Amino acid sequence: MSDRGFDCIEASAPGSIMVTGEHAVVYGHKAIVCAIDQRLRVKLTPMDERRISIRSEIAPAIECDLDDFEIGGPLRFVLATVATFRDDLQHGLSIEISSEIDPTMGLGSSSAVTIAMLAALGRITHQSCEPLKVHATALQIVRQLQGRGSGADLAASVFGGMISYEAPADEQ
Repeated sequence: MSDRGFDCIEASAPGSIMVTGEHAVVYGHKAIVCAIDQRLRVKLTPMDERRISIRSEIAPAIECDLDDFEIGGPLRFVLATVATFRDDLQHGLSIEISSEIDPTMGLGSSSAVTIAMLAALGRITHQSCEPLKVHATALQIVRQLQGRGSGADLAASVFGGMISYEAPADEQ
């Protein structure tokens, strides 16, 4: 283990498909959502400088100051998740993202990267990785970035399997 508290943390989350109710769930009805076999993986390694270095197969690399960065672009879900934990991080991070999920197919890659990042950052900062809390935090991030979202694909990435999902009452 490094003097920064960890050598590296890895986490993964599955993509998802909506079986039924993709639009109905936004209006307070139930949907059936299912995790898929393809997963997205993140590997976080501490850096001495308070910087972020993000490498991904789907977007150009990003290097920025941990304490001052804009949230946007194709890695906006990663950046928004890091921003959620920024005050609790004692060091910078090198983030490597690899994925079996095709980001052009609508298979929940944004949800998977958000969930995987929350799990990894939660472990680094010793915060709760309890699934309902992870889902609630991820839903907050998605709504911050998109304006709205049911959270169904997030639920599949958190809980796995096939589930019946109804959006929290505050979305209806």
